Amino acid sequence: MGRSSVITRTGAALLLTAGLWVTAQAQFFNPVFVPPSSLTTYTYTQFLTASGTWTAPTKFVSLVSVECLSGAGSGNKSGTGSAQAGGGGAAYAKITSTTTTLSPGTMINVGVGAGGIATTTATGNPGGDSYWNASSLSNAVSNGSAQSLGCSGGGGATSGTGGTGGQASASVGTTKYSGGNGGANGASNSGGGGAAGPSGAGGNATGGLGGSADNGTVAGGAANAAGNSGTEWQMSPAYGSGSAAGRGGANCRSGGNYGGASNGCGGTALAGSAGIVVIKMICTTITCT
Repeated sequence: MGRSSVITRTGAALLLTAGLWVTAQAQFFNPVFVPPSSLTTYTYTQFLTASGTWTAPTKFVSLVSVECLSGAGSGNKSGTGSAQAGGGGAAYAKITSTTTTLSPGTMINVGVGAGGIATTTATGNPGGDSYWNASSLSNAVSNGSAQSLGCSGGGGATSGTGGTGGQASASVGTTKYSGGNGGANGASNSGGGGAAGPSGAGGNATGGLGGSADNGTVAGGAANAAGNSGTEWQMSPAYGSGSAAGRGGANCRSGGNYGGASNGCGGTALAGSAGIVVIKMICTTITCT
């Protein structure tokens, strides 16, 4: 499983900073040295970019949150400008607890939605669903947000019709937002839809621009330009919600990472951006191992 991680120190309270001499209630009243006891914990974040099994790390203490973005849909190819259309952006969802007991070594199934595949036809392809603690999105829906998490994939474009953004109503979480819709009408507005994110829904393609991401946090791609990658979770390397590519014409462009849709264009329409699952947890060491 592809993964990366970031650590932040969340507490540094030392119960005893330099040890403490106490008097033992024993013959001769010999002093006993009590060593320092650290209560330091850290917030540890993992970014999962491929499907597989997540195993709770050795020094795992508790879950803070799990978030997901689905894969975005791809735009289509058309030599007729009016038939070009952009793909739909990724849905977002989040939970902050689960009824599943988690402890070091617990294994959880994870799905990370792929972006809709590139195409040389008038029909784009849908992005895949992302989920955590489930075998599929439908299984996550059945389990409910008390146990599982799921994000519905963005739709692929069809001739003259933009792909529909991944829907919050089809996703699973205590917080859910829909991705933006792809544009249509070719040369004037064939940009993709932007990904939703922690701050809100993804933007629709409009006026030749790709849809913005995360309630406008990430600007949409300009006309004939790729979408922008988000940095809401981490600046470098960048992890966040991606905006969509702007209108295509002859220029085929991709959406930003993660979950930004590609545009409709006259050549090979590029794949939509893949999704991601983000797990934040409390650990007793800086590396959580």
